[in-house]
Amino acid sequence: MVSTSIHSSILLLSLVLVVGCLITTTSSVASYATRNLLAPMNSNLTEDGQVLLTFRNDLNDMNGNQVFIFFNLEDQRTQLPPGVTIQRSGDGQRQTGLIYWTVLCVIFYQYDPAVDGGHDAVHWSARTDGLFKSFDNQNWVLTKTWRNDNCA
Repeated sequence: MVSTSIHSSILLLSLVLVVGCLITTTSSVASYATRNLLAPMNSNLTEDGQVLLTFRNDLNDMNGNQVFIFFNLEDQRTQLPPGVTIQRSGDGQRQTGLIYWTVLCVIFYQYDPAVDGGHDAVHWSARTDGLFKSFDNQNWVLTKTWRNDNCA
């Protein structure tokens, strides 16, 4: 009888630990997604002095090749899934970006106050021809073409 009570207590404690781990893992994933701003479009993201930067993979890659972006030359790469818009906010300072698609790449200024100043949003679209830019998310201009030199 005592042995059964101890086993029941251990089983209950194990269940509490597992549920606690699941909750912690879920909140950690949610926190990571928020930090990387994988979120639906929200035009109210910017605050005073902040610039909305959006990035979208509009490549029609039938081979399923992944696209990765490095924000402001950070070490961590972020996958840019097809059709998903990733939002970031900038502080109005120059920021450099790097996008890889298969063996091709493009390096660019995500935001450059000398060029983009006066706009509260800069939208980027990775397409087969290269990287397109828009200030209104409707009228797009090709700004960079793909390179095959590892963007060195």
